[in-house]
Amino acid sequence: MGITDSKSKFEHGNIVVQTDKPYFTPGEEVTGNIYISSTQNFPGSMLELRLSGKEKVEWTVKKNNGKHSTKRRYKDKSKIIDYVVPIHSFMGGYVATGQYTFPFKLKLPYDIPAS
Repeated sequence: MGITDSKSKFEHGNIVVQTDKPYFTPGEEVTGNIYISSTQNFPGSMLELRLSGKEKVEWTVKKNNGKHSTKRRYKDKSKIIDYVVPIHSFMGGYVATGQYTFPFKLKLPYDIPAS
């Protein structure tokens, strides 16, 4: 089922998201699989994948006017993408014990930063 760590564990098993490549560029289609291994039934009706990203920048301006020098630091951040993609509906309002693989694909917007 791929690599699991403490972040992949939840009360009823493990969940891992694995993409087909390590990185993607703007406008590209992101593909991969979501793996769920449940050790017991648990409530749930919908599996959704959330894609969220933000950019942060920080810079320093130094001024020297002869006798004194000043330094001022600036910071900014903004959300560049945040959307949810429905992947699978579970009938009956619960996820049964077992192992599941859910393939996914979604297209990145062209107007996001490349890094």
